[in-house]
Amino acid sequence: MTRKTSFYYSFLVLPAPQRKAITAVFDFCRAVDDAVDEAPDPNTAAAEVVKWRGEVSYHKPAAELVKVPQTLIEYSWNHTTLNALKVDPTLTFTQLRFDAAQHREQVRAVYDALHPELMLHLEFIRDAAGLTTCSSLPLIRYTTEARLHEIHDIVRGLGVAVANPHTNAVGLGNKKALTREFFAAKRRFDPHDLMNPGKLDRTNEHAIV
Repeated sequence: MTRKTSFYYSFLVLPAPQRKAITAVFDFCRAVDDAVDEAPDPNTAAAEVVKWRGEVSYHKPAAELVKVPQTLIEYSWNHTTLNALKVDPTLTFTQLRFDAAQHREQVRAVYDALHPELMLHLEFIRDAAGLTTCSSLPLIRYTTEARLHEIHDIVRGLGVAVANPHTNAVGLGNKKALTREFFAAKRRFDPHDLMNPGKLDRTNEHAIV
């Protein structure tokens, strides 16, 4: 990893084993990305990806992109949300994370409980344990703030984690983020609460610690 990137300096605060691990992940991603970006032609790029045990599943020539400036990114993550909001400004969204062990059942339960008021958009990923699961940035037909909170409560009741994008308070978006380790790091690196003052929900800090 080069010192020219801000990641290098941010990783320095990590313990040595974690720093070594995350640096390896970063270097892998950088190498694969460069293999494609720096390839002189599509065939070379595909061959480079194969070296990393991957494959190019979609390719759009630059000439076509000039004619129709849309790529697959427009159909992923928050891009779909932004496109929907352009069509219907009464829509809003939220963020959900499903349990790898039961994500299919949870997706069905959320759909049965809230569709069409909440419209699921799923992205499949691997979690920290390497298990395939999905997360979601579902669209919601907004009515009132109270109803939005009700929707979040219904989803949480089904065992699905909610990261509420409609608050600037840490912990109100995702209470599971407020772990013992989180508060310990906060006290260590920001003992005087200089960073984002007033945005940390400390309601249950002592109970957690």
